[in-house]
Amino acid sequence: MYKKICEKEYNFLIWIQNHRTKTLNIFFRVITHSCDFGTIWILAALIMIFSKKYSRTGFAAIISLTASLIVCNAVLKNIFKRIRPYDRHEMISRIISQKTDSSFPSGHSSASFAAAVTFLLSPQINILFGIVSVILAIFTAFSRLYVGVHYPSDVAAGSLLGIIISVFVSIFIF
Repeated sequence: MYKKICEKEYNFLIWIQNHRTKTLNIFFRVITHSCDFGTIWILAALIMIFSKKYSRTGFAAIISLTASLIVCNAVLKNIFKRIRPYDRHEMISRIISQKTDSSFPSGHSSASFAAAVTFLLSPQINILFGIVSVILAIFTAFSRLYVGVHYPSDVAAGSLLGIIISVFVSIFIF
């Protein structure tokens, strides 16, 4: 069963790669790099922290992002040590710089969903902002596949991890 899943993931990455265009390459590079180190999410959270009206949401997002970083990057990546798809399969190409950490789970996906779902669940934030945040998180997760640095299961696990962390943080903060 595991072998069949790996084959489907590989085939999906090849399908994505075969449908790359110059315009999409630029779009998904911008999306993926805007979330390097959680940059866009940290920036949004910091802006909220310094606003009286949204400070609780900003703090919740920072807590979610920090928990995501610890669980995903410091713990799970070191446990699983999954090799990146471009290092395992010569037919998979990446369109961003080589990564040195492990592939599973996706830190970009985890951080993006941790922050976006926190925004979505916040009673202080307009629902439209939360929805737009989740859409950006979805684009970020897909960008990791598009640029060739993750398997679909890496992105799915990272996304799920971010959602779970956000829900727990939101229960205690809101």
